[in-house]
Amino acid sequence: MPVDEGRSLCSFCGGPPVPSSVERGLQPLHRPGDVLDHRFTIQRHLGSGASGVVYGAFDALRQGRVALKILWESAALEADSFRRLRREIAASQKAPDERLVAIYDILILEGRPALVMEWVEGETVRDRIRREGALAPRDAERTAHDLLSALAHLHELSVVHRDVKSSNILLDGSGRAKLGDFGLAKGEPLGGTLTETGVGLGTPGYMAPEVIRGEPATPASDRYGAGVVLFEMLTGRLPYQGASALEVASRQLSEPPPLHLLRAGRIPRWLASLTGRLLQRDPADRFASTRSALEALERRRHPFAPTRRQRRWVAAAVVGACAALGGAVIMTRSSPGPLRVSFEGRVVEARTDGGRLLWRRTLPQPVQSVVEGTFGPGGSRAVACAVQWDPASHSPYDTNRILVLDVRGVPLQTLEASVHQQTFSHRYRVDLDVHRFRPDGPEQLVAHLRHITWYPSGVLVFNGRALDNRPLTASAEDLSFGNSGTIGSVDYGDADGDGTDEVLCAGINNRLYRMLFAAALRVGGRNGLADGRALSPDLEWQDRGSALFYRLVGASEVPGMALVACGRGLAPTLELPPDLKPWEFGAGGLGRRGETMAPPASEVERIDLLLPDLCALRDQRRWRDLEQAASRWPEVSVQPYAWLGVLFRAHALMGLGRYDACGNLLEGRLPGGGGAPAPLYAYQFWADSAFLAQRYAECSARVRGVPRSARLARPELGHTALWAAVYSGDQGLRSEIFRDEGLTFFRWYPRMFEGVGLLMSERASEAEAKLESLRRDLPEVGDVDLWLARSLLAQGKGKEALSLLAEARTAAPGEGVEESLTGLEARWLSGEDAPEGLVRQADGLLANARREAVTSVEARALLPLELAAGARLHRAAGDRAGARSLEMQAVALAPAAWRAALRTR
Repeated sequence: MPVDEGRSLCSFCGGPPVPSSVERGLQPLHRPGDVLDHRFTIQRHLGSGASGVVYGAFDALRQGRVALKILWESAALEADSFRRLRREIAASQKAPDERLVAIYDILILEGRPALVMEWVEGETVRDRIRREGALAPRDAERTAHDLLSALAHLHELSVVHRDVKSSNILLDGSGRAKLGDFGLAKGEPLGGTLTETGVGLGTPGYMAPEVIRGEPATPASDRYGAGVVLFEMLTGRLPYQGASALEVASRQLSEPPPLHLLRAGRIPRWLASLTGRLLQRDPADRFASTRSALEALERRRHPFAPTRRQRRWVAAAVVGACAALGGAVIMTRSSPGPLRVSFEGRVVEARTDGGRLLWRRTLPQPVQSVVEGTFGPGGSRAVACAVQWDPASHSPYDTNRILVLDVRGVPLQTLEASVHQQTFSHRYRVDLDVHRFRPDGPEQLVAHLRHITWYPSGVLVFNGRALDNRPLTASAEDLSFGNSGTIGSVDYGDADGDGTDEVLCAGINNRLYRMLFAAALRVGGRNGLADGRALSPDLEWQDRGSALFYRLVGASEVPGMALVACGRGLAPTLELPPDLKPWEFGAGGLGRRGETMAPPASEVERIDLLLPDLCALRDQRRWRDLEQAASRWPEVSVQPYAWLGVLFRAHALMGLGRYDACGNLLEGRLPGGGGAPAPLYAYQFWADSAFLAQRYAECSARVRGVPRSARLARPELGHTALWAAVYSGDQGLRSEIFRDEGLTFFRWYPRMFEGVGLLMSERASEAEAKLESLRRDLPEVGDVDLWLARSLLAQGKGKEALSLLAEARTAAPGEGVEESLTGLEARWLSGEDAPEGLVRQADGLLANARREAVTSVEARALLPLELAAGARLHRAAGDRAGARSLEMQAVALAPAAWRAALRTR
């Protein structure tokens, strides 16, 4: 699909042509004269990029030419990304800037989001560099000024661009630069699988080092991209080059910027210095804000800017004047009026309503959220800042901190953001809020915690006593609620009519087979628990007679649930259906329009007493005891509680290896025809039991027999079917699964399985390239890291594999990343440890892998690879008999296509 070489371009057509329009569902492409939505008449095709296709069109509504971009991804009108894009566009429309390509509207065309944008006559900076080479310093200065001005405007609207690069900067006929593509990271989907706001997706070579490491994109990472563009304009090349994206990223993370190339090109020293500061690896070493970078550029461009000595003299005069006025300025700063607080990277600022800067503080770690209110000691005004954990710490006990400052920015207290009885590492995404739970009561600080890598979550409500004793670091909490799945919705309301609001939340309970729950959490020591702690009922309670309201209200995941990227992990977000809100409580429990959705309280309380014990038996793998306990499940009148006993029993039967009994138990209960749908885990166990019984073709058939609505709501079924396709040799099954566009949850899986196929066909170098490309596009998917490490080990690249696994371990400390046979093999091949000292650890890990393979399709599918890795370690340690035994087991369990690759040389 050729790109039109004309001079009329829009901001969204940067990047190479994308010929896979058939796969994208946009075939045939629209042609000149086509009319869309009775409004747009297509005039020409401008180009295609990784995020969509762009047309020049006549807009009948605006009566003029526009650039119309139709995005590849299907639209979910209520999806987080779609709403966020609308919000950012609305913000830009309220405060337009001539250096930004205007976005007039966002609408739905052909079931996909479409952007109606300004038509710009000209070329991109990238095209000009390709045609002319390096720009003259004066031209580069002017373009950099326009770029920084546009970015400063976006950042002041709390919008992060996420993909600053030369192909997103247009030069109009007068040479003025316009920045496009803001708010939409390249390749960020707006439908099914959402990408969380703030996550950095960008273009290799322009991505900031912290984004490469998996941290969220921030204004500081935009400034790094501006530095790359400035370097590119001055030298005609990117600062870091290499044979692959991995090599480029590695050099960005380890080498200083090559500023000697600027000096060699006779670039003015001040401009080279400014470029170097924008390219610093540590975001804190770049400019504190984009506005300050712009001011630094302007001071050197305009000869009458004050000198450093003059600025110091003025600052000293201001300080003296403040002292002469007897601290009037300080008194103004201590004003109890509302503050406007904002953050950027590690820097927090507080301003007056009029915009005057009161103070700026640099915190020890990047800030996740800030809030201000009268929740300080004695009802004083304070500012709370949730900061990220220390990424350099490998301790699973390291956690987020909430730093509380007074109105002058002076630290008052440090609070821990952690959930009681959390078994995962305490590393969360923390959102802060304030709420007055009683009309005559104080404002209280509220924290909503979601785990970065896995799915546990919690809600904390801090009382004023938490801030009264400044030496304390452990907070006094009015509520500390922990849930074993994601809390996706948090609100407040008086659920019981006593005049005091409760925290109202809804989400997913993972340990209760991902069923939907709603809860009303009483604040202020009224949960029946002396210390304000409360847990979802699948966890062990200190006081099971708590007045905490917690009800399962659905048998399956909510269709609006999607995985979103958080750092290098995955965390789910929850969008409730419009007809289910957690704050609609009736006499019989949570309901809608007077309808009772929860069982009577007596039945719930009876089951709540059983759940911690059943979950404990399952965690301890006491399958026989679990099967007996689940067989005695009480009769209950309302779903989904009756299904819980069935699912616990099915899980126990799988643990006992009684896969036929598990399948029969579920098959007799799965609805046929138009019956009410079963819980999604019932279909999952039904398919998994066939795979674990090594009946792979039957597993595939069972997945095909699952109702489409359930298959789309639980795409892990596709995951199971993919492994069944690998083991059965059914190459058509994968394409059949992913032909359905609804399976966006695992749309990346075909690419990963291509890499797996290459690796197991002994084409490790090709597998490395495929998996590295996927890892660059989806750095949050941990499975890709392990397969990429295996491809490196297959080529004898032990040190590279060890480095990759160390990076993954840093992203998820304490969560078992380092406890793998792949990690042991990397330590051996890199020379870190002798194989003799690793064999015992390998045998322990193999024993664990065999236990997991009894109930887990993933563990069973990977068991041959684990056995083969153990065989290699035994052989290297001189134990030929042990190696031969493990190798024979691996080959016997593996699919035919893998067997040659599993045999040791």
